[in-house]
Amino acid sequence: MRLENFQLTRLTIGPMSSMPKPNRNSLALIAAACALLSACEAPVEVSYEDAQAAYDAGDMVLAGEHLVALIGSGKDDAQTRLLQARTMLMLGDGNRALLALEQLPEGALPAEEMRAMTAHAQILQGYAHRVAANYESLPDEDFTEEDFRMQLWAFRELDEGEDFDANIGPALERFPDSVAINTMAGLQLVENGQPFEAIDYAQIAYANAPESLDTLLLIGQIEIRRGDLEKALEYYELAHRFHPHHALPLANIAGLQLDLGEIGAAGETLDAALKDHPDFAFLNFQSARHLFETGNIEAARLAVEKARKSFADNIQFILLEARIEDKAGNAALAIDLYRLYLNSFGYHRDIEARIAELEAGATST
Repeated sequence: MRLENFQLTRLTIGPMSSMPKPNRNSLALIAAACALLSACEAPVEVSYEDAQAAYDAGDMVLAGEHLVALIGSGKDDAQTRLLQARTMLMLGDGNRALLALEQLPEGALPAEEMRAMTAHAQILQGYAHRVAANYESLPDEDFTEEDFRMQLWAFRELDEGEDFDANIGPALERFPDSVAINTMAGLQLVENGQPFEAIDYAQIAYANAPESLDTLLLIGQIEIRRGDLEKALEYYELAHRFHPHHALPLANIAGLQLDLGEIGAAGETLDAALKDHPDFAFLNFQSARHLFETGNIEAARLAVEKARKSFADNIQFILLEARIEDKAGNAALAIDLYRLYLNSFGYHRDIEARIAELEAGATST
């Protein structure tokens, strides 16, 4: 048994604002962020307006580069640092976001905005427990929409389902049309295996912000759980149309194209996406799938290595690597990886049979 027809379970990643811990999906938002604050090779004449325009267009990497150039040229004021903090948050870099916030003069931001931005940065740093604890002491009447979003996100990061359920009601009661809170409510239901219950929340969010990346990604996940991959693909393509600089919709598009057997289209999507986002882990995961399907095993191994940091404990990643090593003739490693997969998945007849084949082959040699 060669497992040629054994398909990976579909893996897509949902809303960025609710992006879970690395073992559940990918924490990496845009890998290029790590280089944004390094010294520029040559002075670049840019203005604050250039940085703001890039931010508004969704090109956070370019916005970050402009801001580095501005600060390096001595234009280091509160307006620039605030935009830098917001850009770093969008890039998923909590450390640099906090550094930028610390450079702001006292009173540059309203207290509630500083509180929420700090909480956002701390969650990105991995300190969701600190955020949840801080919000315990905040009076109910002082919660803003963004405070609720940060508190709920912290609960999700901590896998505190009961606390999430206890607080999502008050949040929606205060902000019934909130795009972020309705999207988060829907995502929680999808991840709890209740995609049909998530539809109402997704519809409210979509009605209020049809271009919202998080909402479009959520609807895509709902459609996948409902079994309509073509419809999910439409929403991911819409997300890409609204957010062309973002890697995540492209990774999900490529994944669904592979699931639908559109191997050539997936290759075209990945070739274009990896030119702009060569280190984005989820794109490299999908690239490894595509390269395996097209028989390019050595290149698939390289793509696996680029995705490993974010997906090492994901069982679909483990299965993919097992199949790649199996195809490469590395029986010992393939057996270990198949067994690691089964430790999480449970019994699977085809994989058990393949392990037996590989072990028999090793014994006969």
